[in-house]
Amino acid sequence: MTDVAGVEGARRTELPWQLRGARVFEMLFLPVAVVSLAALPLDEGAAWALVGAQAAVAVAVIYGLRRRSRLAWVAAMLLAALVVGRTLASVPGLAREMAGSPARDQFVLAVAIIAWAVLTQLGVLLFCLAMFWGGHWRRELD
Repeated sequence: MTDVAGVEGARRTELPWQLRGARVFEMLFLPVAVVSLAALPLDEGAAWALVGAQAAVAVAVIYGLRRRSRLAWVAAMLLAALVVGRTLASVPGLAREMAGSPARDQFVLAVAIIAWAVLTQLGVLLFCLAMFWGGHWRRELD
């Protein structure tokens, strides 16, 4: 009887692969938030609030996913959808700006940051959505 309880307790402390993957991709997103905050001008209060909130939510999600929080899982999906949606909505404006500028080299870093943000948040979203298969979200999340 104690062997079964020991095995069940050991299995419970190990995170499922979906949550581990989501945490890794969320951790990879944090440098984007830090670089974005560093690049913002100080007089852009709304942008500071949005990017700062994204960074704070990312840190909370990383912590919450480690603790198997259902709220953190939902927050991770919402943050991923927000970042991907807002980024993809801004691509046409960035493309117009790049086409009209003679110094396209200055946009290389911006495009790299945008691509990194989209890829990491797509990874988070895919790993979080993988929890739906087989009802893992019911069994694995508190």
